[in-house]
Amino acid sequence: MGIQFWGLASTISRTSVVSGGIATPPSNHSQPSPVPSPTSVVSGGIAIGGVLLLSLLPSLSQWLARYTPGALSSYEVKLVSGTAAFSDAVPALVITISLVVLLVAITVMVFQRQEL
Repeated sequence: MGIQFWGLASTISRTSVVSGGIATPPSNHSQPSPVPSPTSVVSGGIAIGGVLLLSLLPSLSQWLARYTPGALSSYEVKLVSGTAAFSDAVPALVITISLVVLLVAITVMVFQRQEL
């Protein structure tokens, strides 16, 4: 019953527009639904792929677990509790900032290349 109802509602909404209680045919000047450009899809894919790659890196080695962006949350807890100094977190912070700059630069290059 629910599926039939939604199908009927969809059919009604496509065939008539109710204005002031009177059903009128739809306008021929309806705007098409927005479709993302290929450039947006590619840059979004690069961003999501970068995030996934960064989240998998700490599982590969102990060094990566200490100095990748995921390590910043553990340094935050250690800094607040007083068990670590700020200088211990600086390498992870520098690597995180470098990776952000690199991923943004790659995304800008993709935009420039495809929108010329």
